[in-house]
Amino acid sequence: MDGLSAPSKKRVKKKIKTIKSKQENMSDKKNAFSLVFTMLITALIVGGGIYAWQDRVNDSSLSKIKTDAKNTREGFERSLKNLENKVRKVENENNELSAENNELKDKAELVKGALKKYQNDELSLSFSYPAIMGDISYEKTTGSVGEKYFFSFSRNPSFHISGVSDGYKELVEASSSEVNFDNFFQLEKKKNKYKAFFFLNGEKEEYDLNPIEVISFSDGEALLVDSKSFVLKDGQAPLNIGQNLGAIFSVGDSGLAMLNSDFGQLSPDDFKELLRSIKIK
Repeated sequence: MDGLSAPSKKRVKKKIKTIKSKQENMSDKKNAFSLVFTMLITALIVGGGIYAWQDRVNDSSLSKIKTDAKNTREGFERSLKNLENKVRKVENENNELSAENNELKDKAELVKGALKKYQNDELSLSFSYPAIMGDISYEKTTGSVGEKYFFSFSRNPSFHISGVSDGYKELVEASSSEVNFDNFFQLEKKKNKYKAFFFLNGEKEEYDLNPIEVISFSDGEALLVDSKSFVLKDGQAPLNIGQNLGAIFSVGDSGLAMLNSDFGQLSPDDFKELLRSIKIK
């Protein structure tokens, strides 16, 4: 064979085996590359879809957040506007009330300084009093013996005037052993000494007096008194005047007592002015 020897079968088989091995390796590499490529494409597709979905979700959430924030802001603005309107209404009402209050105060000051004159022809009595005390109501009631006189004021229930005729006795006998200040009968003066006479169940009670002050009026005197003004003798019934300020004066053969239990409605000074205005015909 031209001096060349033919390759042995063993060599040929080995070479063929080597070629097949290379082909298999190439095929494995190709398959691996295809698998990686496929996975990469799949990842890109899936990842892109996920990104697009997340993007849409994020856009939707952001839009909802913006809408909620807008609604909240608008609701707050409406509430704030309503609150401002209420505050403005209250301020206007307060201004109106303040103006009315000032007007009433001015009127009250005018009324406070105003006087009304009262005249009672039956008792031949007249006097002036603060108009703010209202109108006077006069009534005369009959007891089992004698009569009782009573004057009340429509706007000052804490001040009244009373007196009784000689021998006065209630229809129902008093259960208390104290003499009622309203049952005043007469004031007597001898040598600058004063005595006051009251009735308890038809019995005349006589008290020596130490008045707080003597108030002169055109036809006589009125005595300002309190619970300490009446001098009690041994066993004598106490006089029920409480912690109030009273005044007693004579009217003809009888007398009247005034009782003031609220200085906020009738001050002591106004009380004295009332006493100074008394006239007895």
